[in-house]
Amino acid sequence: ALLSLRRCDSKEDENADDLASAVFRPGAYEDQLEVLQRAYANEGLKASSLSSSVRIRCLRPNTWSAHAKLQALKKELKSKTHFVQIVSKLLGGENDLALEALYHGNVTNEDAVNAAKLILKLIGATTTANKSQSGLSRKKYPSLAVTKIPVKPTDDVAVPTKDPSEPNSSVEVYFQVDKDNAKDRVMTDLIAHIMDEPFYDQVRTKDQFGYSVSCDARWTDGIMGIYFKIVSSTKSAEEMVERIERFVKEQYEGLENMAQTEVLEHIIGLAKNKLEMFNGMSDETDAYWDEIRDDRYDWQVNRNEALLLRAVTKEQILQSYKAWLVNTKTRRRLVVKVVGDDADASVQHQQHAHAERSKLIDDRVATFHSKVKDRWGKVLFK
Repeated sequence: ALLSLRRCDSKEDENADDLASAVFRPGAYEDQLEVLQRAYANEGLKASSLSSSVRIRCLRPNTWSAHAKLQALKKELKSKTHFVQIVSKLLGGENDLALEALYHGNVTNEDAVNAAKLILKLIGATTTANKSQSGLSRKKYPSLAVTKIPVKPTDDVAVPTKDPSEPNSSVEVYFQVDKDNAKDRVMTDLIAHIMDEPFYDQVRTKDQFGYSVSCDARWTDGIMGIYFKIVSSTKSAEEMVERIERFVKEQYEGLENMAQTEVLEHIIGLAKNKLEMFNGMSDETDAYWDEIRDDRYDWQVNRNEALLLRAVTKEQILQSYKAWLVNTKTRRRLVVKVVGDDADASVQHQQHAHAERSKLIDDRVATFHSKVKDRWGKVLFK
């Protein structure tokens, strides 16, 4: 188990007793259990959020759906006492537990050590904050499996909306790149930066194809990719996939004819974005925490990527674009379709349909994994 604790931004921390009483107040278990069950039940009701969830679950085979977690809560969690037993067993296994925390702000090293002791006290750990070899070693961290999308075309993952009254359909076309490395990471960011505005302008503004369109770079447990997304109530899922494919090919032709000065403007624009100052301590902490969460620990990642942009050429952009997005002999493409039907259903029917459709969606994702079994190896950051 890996327990990650979010930050404290100032020196005005609660003492251990106050914090413990806030976390374990009377009735907290029942309240939080109800909140969690409601959150699981309502997750993915919109086509847009469901398509993203399905894409991530296709890429991360060890990720459980909200429906599966809700069923586990109802079936496996017997009582508050049972919950305490599970947590005690989890936190009591010091050799199987890793804990990472970020303490960021106007603090000293002594403050950080005291905060670590407080956290260990709250979780009931018997180790001390100064004991360097306690807990699960980093070498024993479990590797995160990520599906390796094959070059050979795979079947589209098509599912119904979880809510039968949802009128929108959502399509995501994801192009997988490779294991994380700084050079390709910068290139995926740059390609997404170049395509973002024309994708919105052509598909959303001019074609009125969907009320929401977007494209961006994606980083999934150390595996890079680029995705395109359209949400629409007027176009079919097939039409949306076809429109994305057409845009990708047209944009490649446009990039071939793009003037060198315009290419340079995109490179400079992305570099400026990466070198922007944080708006505040919260944003800065978010950036540092992302590095911890992603197991990369590059505290100057934006600066380092901006420096790499200086060496990028138009020819390199075209080469990467073609290999990753256009050439069917080299690209790795995943298509997720969430199809809405806008049924006039009663609340009772909707609740029944939610469970049935959630099970069907889980089955479709499982079918995908039964056909696509290749996985990327463990990503090692340097």
